[in-house]
Amino acid sequence: MPGPDSQLQIRPDLPIPDYLRGEIQSKLAYVDEHITRAVIPEGGEQIILYTDLPLDQPGQVALEEKVQRVVASTVKGAFKPKVQVLEDHLDRPLNYQTDPMIELVRRGEISQEAIFAAYFGV
Repeated sequence: MPGPDSQLQIRPDLPIPDYLRGEIQSKLAYVDEHITRAVIPEGGEQIILYTDLPLDQPGQVALEEKVQRVVASTVKGAFKPKVQVLEDHLDRPLNYQTDPMIELVRRGEISQEAIFAAYFGV
């Protein structure tokens, strides 16, 4: 039975802009099979990785190198997209009473990660 997650804190070489936090967080899930969760707090000056097993020093160094590459490739040349709302249909009555996310997961139309991102704004 797996124990509690181990935690690794990494200071990115490049600060992560807030508009890229969610994108980089989702990419970090694919950096290593042992990563169970990644958190980038506001400000983007730190990355907290949770792994399903403790990493030795060489493992931590290798993981940090992978993370730094992901951050650098995403941040370099990135620009904040201009958001322009053309039509707003949010102020209208809804025809359902329950949370649609549960049904979308059941159908396989979205993933658990999408739910987390939707509810926690990451």
